Amino acid sequence: MRTNRAFAGTLVSTVLFGLLAISVQPASAHARSDDPLHVTVTKPDGTVHSFRALLPEEIVARGLNKNVPHAELRVVAPQFIDSRDAKVVPPVRNPKGTSSITILSCWGHTTDQGWAGGGGLWSRTEVTWCSDGTWINYTVANCFGIDGGYPTYEFISCQINQVYGAGWSGWDVKTIANLCDAWIPLWGSCAHNRTFWERWAYGAQGQIYFLENHDG
Repeated sequence: MRTNRAFAGTLVSTVLFGLLAISVQPASAHARSDDPLHVTVTKPDGTVHSFRALLPEEIVARGLNKNVPHAELRVVAPQFIDSRDAKVVPPVRNPKGTSSITILSCWGHTTDQGWAGGGGLWSRTEVTWCSDGTWINYTVANCFGIDGGYPTYEFISCQINQVYGAGWSGWDVKTIANLCDAWIPLWGSCAHNRTFWERWAYGAQGQIYFLENHDG
């Protein structure tokens, strides 16, 4: 039986130097943590989503401020909004192309798609974005597989599609994951493949909007 392992997926990075306007209906109920800087949301299917503000020491350690070393590093709490009925107003582009950045804030989001039975099989997406409070200036998104060890489960692939982002007031990210729930070890092939996808949007003031998903 296989042990827990992570599989390489897709890494999408944009470095350039947004507020995303979205009209939403009231969010549905979820279990949530109380820490305003690190919010975890447990959805009805049991998957846990983590949203957090990056602290200055992490921003420096990861080199996220290397292009703006004199900017004030400001911690801004993430704002999570969940709505299946969100109406997205497309982000706008920074008319100046790049701006003189004096303030920098960054956030991270981790989300899983998959299931927990039989040891579990997930596709995990990790995103990071930074902004000056008006315009996003850095984004990175990565996806990979996590296999709980069940012999007939197999991570196949994941991919990230994104629009807007650096140089805009918002960022739209969609992750598509292909997971096998009927893997045949003897043949090294999949008898039944399931496709999951999720779409999120991120704003320049730490907003995180759940837009839509499909659970295989």
